Amino acid sequence: MRAGIVLAGFTSLPAADFIATAREAEARGYHTAWLGEVSGYDAIVMSTVVATHTERLVVANGVLPVQTRTPVILGMAAAALNHLAPGRFALGLGLSSKTIVEQWHGLSFSPARMPGRRHAQAFFTLAALPFRKSCTRPLASGALCTMSEIRVSVKKLWSAGCSLMRGSACISA
Repeated sequence: MRAGIVLAGFTSLPAADFIATAREAEARGYHTAWLGEVSGYDAIVMSTVVATHTERLVVANGVLPVQTRTPVILGMAAAALNHLAPGRFALGLGLSSKTIVEQWHGLSFSPARMPGRRHAQAFFTLAALPFRKSCTRPLASGALCTMSEIRVSVKKLWSAGCSLMRGSACISA
């Protein structure tokens, strides 16, 4: 059996105490540290703090609202956390409430609106790519790209009407 701890309630502690709490959870054998997002600090930022101050603790978000961040931003965040803590980050995505989306963020809310296939593909493409200074095959499996090349690649994906990518091949719905 694996045990997890919800660290969201500890985020208001001073930074040193929050980090000490995460390290203590790891030392006591907890497998996963969960960070949510409703009010308070940004879950991606706090996940980064935990990931960079622990060695084995899996960091998970449960859950981030898909309506308040673009797929590109979510993909970039997931890629960065996977880079900082390889194999130790799990991104939980879901729908938020009308109050949070409309009143807190000033966006329109639809209870049935989940990201479309092309948005999901853009997210997964970005989240899976490692980064370096040059890219010879954008969106291809195993390609290493800069952020400017990824932006161009995502625009090509969307403008081509791709609903799904397999390696570098566009599959239309």
